[in-house]
Amino acid sequence: MTLARLWPAAPLFPGTAPDDEAFLARREYLQTLWPSLLRRSAHHRERLAGALVAYQKKIGGGKKAQEAAQALADPGTLAVVTGQQIGLFTGPAYTVYKALTAILWAQRLEDALGQRVVPVFWIATEDHDYQEATRVSGWNPERGLERFGLPPGPLLRSVGRLPIPPAAAEEVGRFLEAAPHGGDWLEGFLRDTLQASRDLGEWFARQMALLFGGEPLVFLDPMDPSLRTLGAPALAHLMEAWQEVGSGLLETTARIREAGEEPQLLIDPQSLQLFRYHQGRRLLLLRDGDKTFTRKGEWELPLGSLPEKILEEPQNFSPAAALRPLLQDWLLPTLGQVAGPGELRYLPQLEGAFAAAGWARALAVPRLSFTLLWPQWEEKAQEWGLDLNRLESWHQVRQQWEENLLARRPYPIDPAFVHVRAALETLYRRLGEDLAGLGEGYARVLQENQSRVLHQIGYLEEKAHQHLRRLYRQEYRAWQRWMEALWPQGKPQERVYSFLALMGPFGPEGIEAFFRAAHLEHPHQWVLVQKKVPCV
Repeated sequence: MTLARLWPAAPLFPGTAPDDEAFLARREYLQTLWPSLLRRSAHHRERLAGALVAYQKKIGGGKKAQEAAQALADPGTLAVVTGQQIGLFTGPAYTVYKALTAILWAQRLEDALGQRVVPVFWIATEDHDYQEATRVSGWNPERGLERFGLPPGPLLRSVGRLPIPPAAAEEVGRFLEAAPHGGDWLEGFLRDTLQASRDLGEWFARQMALLFGGEPLVFLDPMDPSLRTLGAPALAHLMEAWQEVGSGLLETTARIREAGEEPQLLIDPQSLQLFRYHQGRRLLLLRDGDKTFTRKGEWELPLGSLPEKILEEPQNFSPAAALRPLLQDWLLPTLGQVAGPGELRYLPQLEGAFAAAGWARALAVPRLSFTLLWPQWEEKAQEWGLDLNRLESWHQVRQQWEENLLARRPYPIDPAFVHVRAALETLYRRLGEDLAGLGEGYARVLQENQSRVLHQIGYLEEKAHQHLRRLYRQEYRAWQRWMEALWPQGKPQERVYSFLALMGPFGPEGIEAFFRAAHLEHPHQWVLVQKKVPCV
């Protein structure tokens, strides 16, 4: 049976979860003030739940997801929300970790508060960064890092609604060839979801729904016509109150700069933080006096008419990054938002906008991070003298390996150069003492000479390490490949590799074991999957 063994590691990014008092205060707000927020229909929850249940059925969501979606019709049900733009083969692994964190927090808060808390994943189908959404990497123990991607696509179009290019089937083949896997599970997972999907957004959603088929995770597509209509009053209000909302956003941004920090979001004072769809393209709306327009003049309207236009044509408007959280917290009874490092930095930047809009921002909860280790790592760890239970960071892995290599090889480079430096220090000190009578000028010459000699000693030390690596090139290359699995391109594993590339080889059993083993006690966890990977 596949098992997952976890142990804590140093956090990959700062961020602490709110305490119980903060969650209790947020619940009080959601129960007393949230239901009466502006213009919300008396049937808001019923319409929200109906749209979400229909979407779960559309993407093949499991029974638990459908029941959780329906539960949002109940006035006592709250939500823990997270989200991410779509990604090829579910995108970077942190996308899955966000969803898993939301599930774990929903369970914890449901137990603590004694009422239903539903995890919701907001699929950012509206985003138009095609390249980011269609590029991802995988890792192969024999070949190392491998890149995957779809052909170049159109600009300024919401990626989630773009048709799936024929090349996607070929890229699935490449991915399966590169990823060690046994049986037909991974191939069926990718090809069946591809065959059933009409666009890139649906393909991503079906993969995520299947991956979390046993969990009560509700998926939300903001481009769903029912949700567009349901959220239109919030966007209309934000545009009616834009003078105050925009000023609040700029003021908070200015305070962040005054505190010596760089704001995560760059705010253009002319921008309304709202997009207009024009001939399929998603164009940012700007304002000048009493007029709103797109940058190249493709569309314009009197500013005062914009709220009414949003209500008439909700399908033609889409919030930018600064307004999306406001729409989210108006649409959903959001107890907490699971966020990554970038979001943790920009969410506080929205405080002024939330205050001006008239509703409160959900509590920010840092997502969990994981570094996944394949079974071969245990063998390699023993070979290299690494104690997996004592690892706290990638740098410690590297340090332990280098120390072990030097201990096993008859080339004590570091002790030799420590000895040389100590001897040189003694030599130059004696010269200084014996020739002190020559004056301060000579003492300076002596010090400069010592610095130059030590610089050359450093050069010799680096060359010694280079020659050691050449002597054991094969072993060092094997080491580098495994290091590339942990810290690819100098980045955390979860930001580069697809979760399916890392855990797909272990099948549903391995993925389920990982989900069961994950917990909230440590923000970053090493995960050793204890089962042999069947290679192609």
